[in-house]
Amino acid sequence: MESEQPEIWSHRDLVVWQKAMDLVDMIYALARSLPPEENYGLRSQMTRASVSVPANIAEGSARTTSKDFANFLSNARSSVMELETLLTVALRQDFVPESECGPAFALITEVSKMLTSLRPFRGKKIMEQQLTRDLPDPCELVPEIPEELVVILTKAAQKRPEGRFATAGEMAAALSFYLS
Repeated sequence: MESEQPEIWSHRDLVVWQKAMDLVDMIYALARSLPPEENYGLRSQMTRASVSVPANIAEGSARTTSKDFANFLSNARSSVMELETLLTVALRQDFVPESECGPAFALITEVSKMLTSLRPFRGKKIMEQQLTRDLPDPCELVPEIPEELVVILTKAAQKRPEGRFATAGEMAAALSFYLS
């Protein structure tokens, strides 16, 4: 029996966006413990980099081409790497204890992996063909994608009102849901 999966209608439904928002909360809490002289330095950079991650995911999911979406996901991943570096600086300068950084580093790694898996560089052809309803066997195009995932995405697309994903963001949202 096939379980019903919730439909993805917005960036807020993306698991990667939700985890990126959790990362923002975590970084803001860590940033509060930085010394006052870092208010306009490290604290500002850390919070801005953290906010950039879900903001780029949201903006990218609203784009209509997979190329645009991939670019915003790349920007989000770049911000994640910037954030990891800034957190490492805070740790090396003894501004924050290692015990408090561990969960943030773990979430940074998780979000980074999710962003990498969403980037349409491997699945770009599948996404573009799904958008045009011209679907050859996706497993031949991208052998790394399990056949069961392709079947699930094809069924999810067929449930859409248009019978296909309207944007690359919608398909990526479905991928995000099933990869989490």
